[in-house]
Amino acid sequence: MILDNWTLTSIQNMTWNSELRFQQRPMEDLVVPDQGVLEKKHIERGLTWLDQYATNCFGPESQKPAGQRHLSWLIGNTEGL
Repeated sequence: MILDNWTLTSIQNMTWNSELRFQQRPMEDLVVPDQGVLEKKHIERGLTWLDQYATNCFGPESQKPAGQRHLSWLIGNTEGL
């Protein structure tokens, strides 16, 4: 929780694509088929922020379905997160 808040605070002090911070609060759930809601996601102006639930520093290992979904999206096999 602390690291998530630090990351969001850093993003709120960041300027990209000529605008400061996220314009909306990250609140959208990422639903992985057959697994349910595994995290929060937010995509804005080309920046993606993901907050996985029940994970540690080995995120893709402890939440394999979410990690597979991220990789599939990054390499273009999935339309959206």
